[in-house]
This record gives sequence, C-alpha cells and structure tokens, in this order.
Amino acid sequence: MGPGPGHAAPVYEQTERSGPDHAPVFLITVRLEDGRDAQARGTGTKRSIEQAAAQSLLDRLEGLTRPTTTSPRSAARGAT
Repeated sequence: MGPGPGHAAPVYEQTERSGPDHAPVFLITVRLEDGRDAQARGTGTKRSIEQAAAQSLLDRLEGLTRPTTTSPRSAARGAT
C-alpha cells in the first residue's frame, strides 16, 4: 500500500551499519517530506528494520492525532 493522494512516499536511509557481515546491526531513518522522522536499530534484515522505523513513526503520528480520552473507570479511581 502506498501513500495517500497528494502525499509523497517516505524516504528510508541506512544511517549506520555495524557488526559482522553475518549479523549486521542497522540504524534506519525514515523521513516524511514535511521533515518528521523516526529511527530504528536492530539486527535482522534491512527490510525488517525499515518496517520497525516506519511503525515507530506511525505510532508517533497516531499519538499526535489521537484524541485524549479518559475511561470512566480511570476517572472514577482518580475521584475520591
């Protein structure tokens, strides 16, 4: 699935690579055209670390746009 209409695809950059050839550690940065970005570091395939970076950015973006709600249960616990 690609970006929505009017949105450019995110850009992935391998910022760093370390470790032995048989078990590389990647640092991947994913960046949107508006400058927002996120990073992920890990072993495995480069693709899996790209996906982790994308998930991190998505989580951050959803946190910015998700309305804050208080459940009745937590509100009741706070009221004494």
